[in-house]
Amino acid sequence: MTPDIQIASPADIDTLLPMIAQLYAHEHIPFNDAVLRPAVASLLTDSALGFICLMRADEAPAGYLITTFGYDIEFGGRQATITDVYVQPEFRRQGVAAAALRFAEQTCRERGVRALELQVSDGNTAARDAYKKFGFVTPGRFVMNKRLV
Repeated sequence: MTPDIQIASPADIDTLLPMIAQLYAHEHIPFNDAVLRPAVASLLTDSALGFICLMRADEAPAGYLITTFGYDIEFGGRQATITDVYVQPEFRRQGVAAAALRFAEQTCRERGVRALELQVSDGNTAARDAYKKFGFVTPGRFVMNKRLV
């Protein structure tokens, strides 16, 4: 099976949100449709913010990957963060996530991104190991955040 990876459009929002809810439930992240729907809609309509890859396998939604843009002088400019990678259980271990990571990396290069980072939960060693094989390294710093809302 060769997955089809494309940049999602606003028409895909109702396909994406249930998968986002599944990832959030798995990661114990609160899912609030009233907050997330407009945030996802903004990302789908404003390419300056980033992009969402929609993964399909046999024409069925197989998962998604979210990449957002920032700027970091350490890397000489534009930087991107992969914040979410989710593959539906029936499509896991079939190369879908790897295809989406390659697609996201190429899309970032085309958009002038100089560095790509991602977020992964501490306890998700399988994902960490997979990302290391894909060339991601742990820079020896902790990511800290503070919600402003």
